[in-house]
Amino acid sequence: MTKTQINLPKTAFSMKANLPTREPEILNYWQKINLYEEIRKSSKGKKNLFYMMAHLTQTEISTWEQH
Repeated sequence: MTKTQINLPKTAFSMKANLPTREPEILNYWQKINLYEEIRKSSKGKKNLFYMMAHLTQTEISTWEQH
């Protein structure tokens, strides 16, 4: 191996940087399996990240104000 080569591990997925070619395929697959809708269904009724971060921030502000 030379200084210009990288020793990458063997994996089941492609490690090539051909994202411009693969991205449309990936997006089409996600549409085909309704990934967005499935994620929305599975998270229905759960608090979202914005809510949790806003609550955390408010808690931190309260804690700082008490000191």
